[in-house]
Amino acid sequence: MKRRDFIRNTSLAATGLVSLPVIAKGRNYSLVSIRGGSPMGMLELGLETLGGIESFVQKGQKVLVLPTLGWNKTPEQAANTNPNLLGKLVEMCYDAGSRGVFLFGQTRDHWSKVYKTSGIERKVKDAAAKILPGNRKSYYNKVEIPNAKVLNNALIHQLVFETDIIINVPVLKKTGENSFTASINNLRNLLWKFDEYENQDQCLLDLLRFKKPVLNIIDANRVITNNAPAGNSEADISNFRTLILSSDIVAADAKAAKRLGLEPDQDELLQLVQENGFGQMQIPAYKTKELILKRQTKTP
Repeated sequence: MKRRDFIRNTSLAATGLVSLPVIAKGRNYSLVSIRGGSPMGMLELGLETLGGIESFVQKGQKVLVLPTLGWNKTPEQAANTNPNLLGKLVEMCYDAGSRGVFLFGQTRDHWSKVYKTSGIERKVKDAAAKILPGNRKSYYNKVEIPNAKVLNNALIHQLVFETDIIINVPVLKKTGENSFTASINNLRNLLWKFDEYENQDQCLLDLLRFKKPVLNIIDANRVITNNAPAGNSEADISNFRTLILSSDIVAADAKAAKRLGLEPDQDELLQLVQENGFGQMQIPAYKTKELILKRQTKTP
């Protein structure tokens, strides 16, 4: 048995999953959606389906992993990206030969409390990543973005300049009856005090012009569907147990919208980003893979 298959089978078996989907080897998928597993197991299977982590992380590259990391909430409260998912991703980046993995968060609550309570700081440090603060203006470098319509002189976190690629790992949230946040919106954390800008959709488009993530991994395991962005109680959280992976940021967010029961073509931000050539809401069926993992049925 190949090492990759052994790791995948062991990971899934640890979560009680025995029905392993058949993946067409050599198929060039653009989007994978997985339901029913642990965050780590779904990540391993999703990346394998997309061709492996090596398809996105080249040997010797430095990686910026960009999570949702803003609120002084525990992992169970679903306001931030799942720490186990991030820890496993860091490990896989190093397995691919990365020479450094970095994270940061521009937090809404006090940054040191958020880093600790979220569980993210401990998990990624255990996996040998470096996690920097994002709470001071001095961490951000001024840059002129070519062809920008709003961000002519933007302040962007120094890690964007010190790394080779970005892997975007937002947590999915439903922010209104017909609105949500996922991959595109998560890029706001690259920019100093994003909330102070007008025309924020255009700001996000300008950020994509500056540096587009090589991969988007949407954490839709536990999803805040009421009282976003931080939620108030367990009643605000839905267990979707889903992970969505794609290099196409529009396709990833469109799939996330559908998972929430929303119509992606009604979202103005998605339309704007698609119209400017950064992805497609509708990608051919043969380029997508949807996997549903089944749990072992106990017999008497």
